Amino acid sequence: MDIPLDINPMAPMPIYRQLADQLEVAIRSGVLLAGSPLPSHRHLSSRLSVNHLTVKRAYDDLQALGLIRTQRGIGRFVAEEAITAKGIPRVVSEHLRTAVENAQIAGIAREQIMDEVNRLWKERMEGHR
Repeated sequence: MDIPLDINPMAPMPIYRQLADQLEVAIRSGVLLAGSPLPSHRHLSSRLSVNHLTVKRAYDDLQALGLIRTQRGIGRFVAEEAITAKGIPRVVSEHLRTAVENAQIAGIAREQIMDEVNRLWKERMEGHR
C-alpha cells in the first residue's frame, strides 16, 4: 500500500479514527482495489510513528464495516464487497450533510451551494496539477 496518509497527532480527532477514515476513503474511491493487501498493523504503526494498537483499532473498525477482511496467518486485505460503483465514503457524506444543513440554516440557495462546491472542486484540481 503506497497511499499517502496524513495523521495529525494534534488534531481533536483520535489518530485511529483519522487513519480509519483515510483508509475508508481510499477503499471506497478505488485507490485501494478489492483484494489489495494492507500492511501489518506493526509495519504501518512504525511507518506512521504511532502505537501499533492504534493501527489495529483502525483496522478493526474497517473490518466491522466490511471494508477489509483478515486471512489468518496471511494478513488483511480490502474486501471484495467493499468497492461500490456509487458509494460515497461515510466521512465525506457526513461533511456534506453538515454543510448542507448549515447552508439551509443560513438561508443559502441550493444553486449557490452547488456553485461553491464546483468552484472549490475546480480550485482543488488546479492546485494538484
